[in-house]
Amino acid sequence: MDRRFVGATAALILGALFLMTAASRGYDAVPQVLSGAGTIVGALAYRSLKRRRLGLCDNSIGRRVAEGTALLSIVALLLLQSSVLARLDREPVPTGAIPAWEQLLA
Repeated sequence: MDRRFVGATAALILGALFLMTAASRGYDAVPQVLSGAGTIVGALAYRSLKRRRLGLCDNSIGRRVAEGTALLSIVALLLLQSSVLARLDREPVPTGAIPAWEQLLA
């Protein structure tokens, strides 16, 4: 494993843990599913951006559009949740994980 991608790998693992938690909780796990999916999408977008900046892959317009679309979908995911602030009090980890990882990886 490349040490340059440790943060993105940790985010992928955290997203997978959120999804596994959601699978174990059943139907009442919408926040975990959304947090897991958002964390994984954000980690993949960050890893792609870092690979581009390090020159490990091409700097194509399609890759940049995909990264931007992924990040905008995460923002939409957060904003479209009903009562995000109220949920932050009840379930701080799954609701706050996406913004925390975005700030940590930025």
